[in-house]
Amino acid sequence: MKRHRVAAMILAGTFLGMSGVVQAESEQAGSEQGTLKQSVEGAAERAADFLSDTALTARVKTALTTESALSPFSVGVESTRGVVTLTGDVASRAERRLAERVAADVEGVIAVHNALRVSETAGTQP
Repeated sequence: MKRHRVAAMILAGTFLGMSGVVQAESEQAGSEQGTLKQSVEGAAERAADFLSDTALTARVKTALTTESALSPFSVGVESTRGVVTLTGDVASRAERRLAERVAADVEGVIAVHNALRVSETAGTQP
């Protein structure tokens, strides 16, 4: 009778020990799935940001090309999370301000960083 109790206790202990291992492995797998899910979500978010930045840049460039007082080919446009940066050379301070106003009026623009330089030769370049 004693042997049966000892065997039962050994089996019960083995089962409990194994269930602890299975639970630990299950938790680790869940943690790895959570990390993978976060990585995928992060990549998707970065891709969406990139696509929306690209679309915003295109909308700002289009708006600049429709403004006849500007030479849109001398204005560079970059967007990051709604913040538009204008670079390049323009012929006057009035063109610089106009480019900034046009960019700021585009839907989705949160802020404009105007890094345009006023250059006397800006309007004469081919």
